[in-house]
Amino acid sequence: MSELIDSLAINFPRAYKHALTLKSIRMLLSNERRTIKQMESNGVISEKDAEGLLEKVDERTDELNTFRYTIPGTILRRLFRKSSKEL
Repeated sequence: MSELIDSLAINFPRAYKHALTLKSIRMLLSNERRTIKQMESNGVISEKDAEGLLEKVDERTDELNTFRYTIPGTILRRLFRKSSKEL
């Protein structure tokens, strides 16, 4: 798998960088969601405030997920499908 990822990075550097960026953004959004829930459970923020913050995180997550239907997203899915079939 690491050979495939290295090959992808060499042959498609822009797509590879884009995919890594999206993964990083997803991880940050997940961490933000967890932090908001923790702050709410610790009484740092109210339930109402937490709800508003979580809605904003969900909106940003939805924006990020629209990448799935773009041309670069389709190309990356096909590349990973082909490579997994070869292995």
